[in-house]
Amino acid sequence: MDTTVLFGTSCDPNQVGVFEEIFQNQNGCDSLVITNVVFVEADTTFLFGTSCDPNQVGVFEEIFQNQNGCDSLVITNVVFVEADTTFLFGTSCDPNQVGVFEEIFQNQNGCDSLVITDVAFAEADTMLLFGSSCDPNQVGVFEEIFQNQNGCDSLVITDVAFAEADTTLLSGTSCDPNQMGVFTEFFQNQNGCDSLVITDVVFVEADTTLLSGTSCDPNQVGVFTEISQNQNGCDSLVITNVAFAEADTTLLFGTSCDPAQEGVFTEIFQNQNGCDSLVISTISQLANGFTQIIKETCEPAEVGIFEDIVVAQNGCDSIVMTVVKLAENDSCGRVINSIYIPNAFSPNGDGVNDFFIIYCNRPDVNIPTFQVYSRWGERVFEAYDVLPNEPANGWDGTFKGKKLNPGVYVYWAEVEFADGRSEIVKGDVHLMR
Repeated sequence: MDTTVLFGTSCDPNQVGVFEEIFQNQNGCDSLVITNVVFVEADTTFLFGTSCDPNQVGVFEEIFQNQNGCDSLVITNVVFVEADTTFLFGTSCDPNQVGVFEEIFQNQNGCDSLVITDVAFAEADTMLLFGSSCDPNQVGVFEEIFQNQNGCDSLVITDVAFAEADTTLLSGTSCDPNQMGVFTEFFQNQNGCDSLVITDVVFVEADTTLLSGTSCDPNQVGVFTEISQNQNGCDSLVITNVAFAEADTTLLFGTSCDPAQEGVFTEIFQNQNGCDSLVISTISQLANGFTQIIKETCEPAEVGIFEDIVVAQNGCDSIVMTVVKLAENDSCGRVINSIYIPNAFSPNGDGVNDFFIIYCNRPDVNIPTFQVYSRWGERVFEAYDVLPNEPANGWDGTFKGKKLNPGVYVYWAEVEFADGRSEIVKGDVHLMR
């Protein structure tokens, strides 16, 4: 059976309680509806207000019915407010309008509103102006009385001083004797007064310019004079001195390993001035180069004399002879329990000693740990569970992808044999570039 619980309120005590009703739903089954109605008290509302009427001041109660049909109590508390007072201030140049004035109005609440206006006396306004004039009739002190925006008198006093005639001095030069002297002209300036312009013109001699140059053409050698007019219309003398320039000679020296290119060669060119330029080149023959390299090795199979012919940067044959000697036993590293550890390696990409590795002539050896440190204690290489004799398991002289500087480094390794024995080997290795 389906059960529905409903809740409600009522201000009528006869309607308060728990009520049950049984209905049949659309499937023909019983449906129980339980309604729980609780009692609610009357609603109370408090209102506050003000009034300037003593008859309207006090506490008033009114009873209404709300939307549920229950009593609703409204309590209104009205307090008394005094009349509103406003102070205004102003000025006047009329003595009859000066003083304190009071007016009573009613504000928006119907209460009295007192406006007190205090009007002070304002004296006449005075303005001083200054000017100048070249007319003696306009010089002096003049007074005018106007009314300002408040209707009050405004006194304007204008003091006009006498201005003398303006004088301008100009100076100039001329190569024409008829234009020399002191000249006077009278003009009127923007104020209508006389303006005196005095121009002093002095004589200037003809301008002279000296130029020098060279030429490999004898016909163009000498001193040449030209007279021109400058920007002022005066004569300008230009004197050009052209000296003879001999042919230019350049000596070049070079070398070649080709006998056919040996000798002294002469070529004639024209330089930027159109003159002959002689270039003498002396080429001498280069002998074939010879380089001897002496090296030491700890491997007897690498001992011998090896000869290579290469082409030098100048294109000539260069013979390189490499003499490989057997090194002393005490300089060839350490041998511990058939383990050989070199004391130096050279990672230069020549295919010889490019990796620092551990060598062993036994197939049953494993290296659990192999580490290399710098002289400051920083670990620069490490390998774990590697086999000896393998360059791929060795150190290539780099750290974090960068080549390290030549120097002495410290190695530490653990070597493990097939019978379960292990050996710690450590020492120094010299990185060579």
